[in-house]
Amino acid sequence: MAEQSSEARAQAVRSALDLMREGKLRESADELGALTAGAWDATPEAVRLRALALDGLGRARVALGDAAGGIAALREAAGSLNGAEASLLPLRCHVLQNLCFALSETGATDESAAAGEEAARLAERLYGAESPELAGALFRLSAAPYRARDFARAEALILRAKAIWEAQAGPVPQQVGTCLNNLGRIHEELGDMAGGIGFHREAVAFRRTLPDREDLAFSLGNLGVALAQDGQWREARTALEEALEIYGAIGKGESREARGYAANLDICRRALAEERNL
Repeated sequence: MAEQSSEARAQAVRSALDLMREGKLRESADELGALTAGAWDATPEAVRLRALALDGLGRARVALGDAAGGIAALREAAGSLNGAEASLLPLRCHVLQNLCFALSETGATDESAAAGEEAARLAERLYGAESPELAGALFRLSAAPYRARDFARAEALILRAKAIWEAQAGPVPQQVGTCLNNLGRIHEELGDMAGGIGFHREAVAFRRTLPDREDLAFSLGNLGVALAQDGQWREARTALEEALEIYGAIGKGESREARGYAANLDICRRALAEERNL
């Protein structure tokens, strides 16, 4: 790569990343892997482009099921930006968040937390204590304590992220719905079914105001499952039926989520049938 112009390198990286945005993960990973394997010079622009390519490669590999390969690429991307000039710190913050999330998915909670904590510190320094960038970093960081079953820490991070997003000017960002979903799950894990159901209700109400029907179906499914766990069979059935109706309407009636909610709906129907026979 050293002999190529900066613009040629930039175009090659952009083209490979565009493949990922189009859902062509394998093709994107192959191109990014070839690009990052070559020789690069040490100019700030070359460091930036290579880190971008490694970040994309990491995300593509994780999405393809190669967690180890993806994490290795993300570690390399973060390492290449360690000590880099100030203009590259936003990119390091971005890469660290992706590394944090990938590590949390594999159960490497300590390393995930370390990457996430650094990303949050960087985001606050670069963008401010009330910035949406910090909210995103805090939200990603919450995955590590959640998987480590440190639910108090996970909840505190999510609540802080949620408060930052809600304070932004304009429409409330859609990430608030994800916060509400995750808060619901945390309270379920804590055995606080009433609190968990309350958060799931909020998530459903919020997502009814947004155009994304799949997110609404997911929140309805979560509400239905929580209600079923609490023995509220009729309302659970209603929520799960609506979730499955939406999944069917958007062509995802056979998705993993839809199949799981269908199984829970069967449990609700059997429970209600037993009640009628008592």
